[in-house]
Amino acid sequence: MNIDTSFLESVPLLVPEWDQIEFMLVGCGGTGSHCAYAIARLMYAINTTGKTASATFIDFDTVEEKNIVRQLFCPADLGRPKALVLAHRLSLSLGLDIAAINQPFDIDMINLNRGRGLNLVVVVGCIDNPQARISCAKSLDLNIPETAHRVLWLDGGNHEQSGQVLLGNTATFRDLHDYAFPLNSGFCVGLPSPALVHPELLLDEQKPLQNLSCAEQVNAQSLSINLHVAAEINDYLRGIAFGGLRKFATYFDLPTGSSRSIYITKANILK
Repeated sequence: MNIDTSFLESVPLLVPEWDQIEFMLVGCGGTGSHCAYAIARLMYAINTTGKTASATFIDFDTVEEKNIVRQLFCPADLGRPKALVLAHRLSLSLGLDIAAINQPFDIDMINLNRGRGLNLVVVVGCIDNPQARISCAKSLDLNIPETAHRVLWLDGGNHEQSGQVLLGNTATFRDLHDYAFPLNSGFCVGLPSPALVHPELLLDEQKPLQNLSCAEQVNAQSLSINLHVAAEINDYLRGIAFGGLRKFATYFDLPTGSSRSIYITKANILK
């Protein structure tokens, strides 16, 4: 049996120095609604350190009856924009700076010059269609030399009982080879875009469940799958904000209880 020892050879991700961090949550449905609560708690923790955290929740959909079983909404939310419901609820309860946009995500929504000081933007994709992921992938085009790697794309996805979380900030393999590992630094500054690791994310839609009844959807997809993806995303966000992150891809399967991560090593990054 081969044993993966790559964690022992891994190095931490070093994000650019920042004074302000913004979490742009793209998709506020099954996984996104759970991520919204995790992001809010992380923001609260960051704000106690003297740095500033803000968030923008982005989703063009409204709350429907079928959403209440799987997503963090209640009957009183029916008919209201998902992003607005979550932003309003969490801003009021924790005193946070959370905005809502009831439109599809576009990179024009990213503002690297917001406020004063150095900014870091994390685009958190909780979406299941290629067009939305293409928009998230384009956000990494903002990482020109003048801005370093100040935009990161964290993508979470799932099937019925399995899922993955991928983190990247570099859009091309050439840039990875040129900049990912500064000479003798002991850390990494460049991770491959999720679209480089899995190009199919921008091509193939997941199998639709819209022809199934609500009861059939519950049976087809684990009720805990979105919670699991959100928990993994939350751990990545913690590593980005507070340091020490040594992985850039995580895969898990609920029926077998298995989980594995791909660690930040030259062998894994510079393939």
